[in-house]
Amino acid sequence: MQGRPPILLIFGLPRSGTTWLGKIFDSHPETLYRHEPDNYPRLEALPGFPSPAEAPEHADFIRRFVAELPRRNDALVAAKLPLFRKAWRGPLQHRFLEAAALAAKIGARANLNVPVFGARADRIKPAPMVVWKSIESLGRLGLLTEALTDARGIHLIRHPCAQISSVLRGERQGAFQDNSPTSEFYDLFRSLLQLPQARRYGLTLDDLRRLRPVERLAWNWVLRNEKAIDDTVQSGRVRVVRYEDLCLDPEPVSRDLFDFAGLSWNSQSAAFVRESVQSDAAAYYSVYKDPRHSVSRWRDELPADSAERILAILARSSLSGLYREPDAIAVSQC
Repeated sequence: MQGRPPILLIFGLPRSGTTWLGKIFDSHPETLYRHEPDNYPRLEALPGFPSPAEAPEHADFIRRFVAELPRRNDALVAAKLPLFRKAWRGPLQHRFLEAAALAAKIGARANLNVPVFGARADRIKPAPMVVWKSIESLGRLGLLTEALTDARGIHLIRHPCAQISSVLRGERQGAFQDNSPTSEFYDLFRSLLQLPQARRYGLTLDDLRRLRPVERLAWNWVLRNEKAIDDTVQSGRVRVVRYEDLCLDPEPVSRDLFDFAGLSWNSQSAAFVRESVQSDAAAYYSVYKDPRHSVSRWRDELPADSAERILAILARSSLSGLYREPDAIAVSQC
């Protein structure tokens, strides 16, 4: 695949490593990173789990949304740390941006909408490649890549036991804005049950209500990841990547993904990848983590019975093949 696309989509479920991978791409001097720009209510006009066949109906709206991304300078979207030097910003401009991002974050804590001055990049020539990172729109990935014919995507998947364990840890710590347990998002489950992927299993809402919370979270993992893969497998423009592979070989995997995106490897990205795996910050949303700890932590956190229930549901899915190969087994057990 040749050339650099104007936009790269980095999508996955919550707690799948999308922020880390997004920041690896942000470290490139010629990219423009946008963090969860589709957070509610920005894309409420789009269905959460549309068919790619609906692309003609929504294409104009999607293209307008994407065209707006370089102009976005709200704190949640444009001030995710760390910030990196860019080819179009000099040292003084970079320091100004850092100060503006800090001011915007302080303002956000006081419920003030302070723009990040210096974050707009809509007048940069040549235009940088936009990196759209999302945990909100995995169900829309097929629709978006169908509507954005010059986009490429990376679908990041984390072992379901690890992803679910991390979600449960975040709930215990009160790290999410919504205080309701994810396993009780029944409006979400109603939408998922309308999908062909759910009909393959004959699932009903009553079935899900009877399950343990970790089993509902496992079906959430299966159905949302299956839909994204089913919707994009024919496009040839979306790469499925296991989080575990990124953890165990961060630089080689990052280099390969940069090549997929038409980006050169560079010293700033190499330095960030090295730094991001040399510490294990306590902050829940930190991108500085010991990757081997992240890969195996669920084995210490999840009760054996919960892990067995999750793996039993995974075994019913074609996605079990992602964790069936000898190297994947070694990863999940390290």
